[in-house]
Amino acid sequence: MTGCPQAVEIMPKPNFFIIGAPKCGTTSLIRYLDDHGEVCISEPKEPHHFLSDLPDYISVRDRDAYEASFTSKQYPCKRVGEASTWYLFSKEAVPNILQYEPNAKIIAMVRNPVDMAESLYKQFAYGLEENADTFEKAWYLQPSRKDGKHIPQHIVEPARLQYKQVCSLGSQLQRLMDTVPADQLKIILFDDFKDNTADVYDSVLEFLGLEHDGKADFPILNQRKSNRFKFLNEFLITNQYLNRTVAFIKSTLGIQELGLSRRILKLNVRKENGSEVEGDFRSFLIQEFEEEIALVENLLNRDLSHWRS
Repeated sequence: MTGCPQAVEIMPKPNFFIIGAPKCGTTSLIRYLDDHGEVCISEPKEPHHFLSDLPDYISVRDRDAYEASFTSKQYPCKRVGEASTWYLFSKEAVPNILQYEPNAKIIAMVRNPVDMAESLYKQFAYGLEENADTFEKAWYLQPSRKDGKHIPQHIVEPARLQYKQVCSLGSQLQRLMDTVPADQLKIILFDDFKDNTADVYDSVLEFLGLEHDGKADFPILNQRKSNRFKFLNEFLITNQYLNRTVAFIKSTLGIQELGLSRRILKLNVRKENGSEVEGDFRSFLIQEFEEEIALVENLLNRDLSHWRS
């Protein structure tokens, strides 16, 4: 007589994806959804598992490990998802996703490409992936960086420093809309998300087939940051001796997290608002992105003339 078979735990399979773009509100949206009782998201938030054309930026490569990253809540969840912001830029990620899950719901968030490019530069500068001391200098370094010159020491995937290409959102949306069935795709303008967060959140719940949860608190997450003291951030991120010392102390004391470096980094953060891109350079960038802005207008049937100011 054989015993009763043991229950086999089936790993949850993601069925919705927030695919970018970077600096367009994806962190806030996925965290709002994570508060919903019927939603489970990955940990980390951005596994970039399907980013086969930018392999150095993949956080979770192994398929079993990827599916195991969705086990943070009690199952079953009606919707299981992740938010990897470089999937929209990638030419291969969305086809890879649809091959993996043909019925996947896809959400893309886009904004004024001029503002996106500046915000992306600020994020890279904060994380030491960008060493140009102004965005204007970084912009004009794009051709030489494409040839492998002037690459910052800590950048992961130098293609991400091609601000014009990365922020060409019209072309990316065109490719996306040609690939994903219309009933599986939702596109959100950052302007709408910022100005009418609750309404956009409710529309996302409808798109995902979820019950409205009455959520009313929408804190701003992943706000643009800079370093109060750049040398301090660089020391904490790059000093290998310090890292080895911290690891030794953790091991000796039998603790999981010392938290000293993290606390210092937090104290070194300065939140930023507004734009430093003004005057002739801003006018130049608007012209650089004019075709992309016009394409977004056409694809979404929206007047985006305010993006040209």
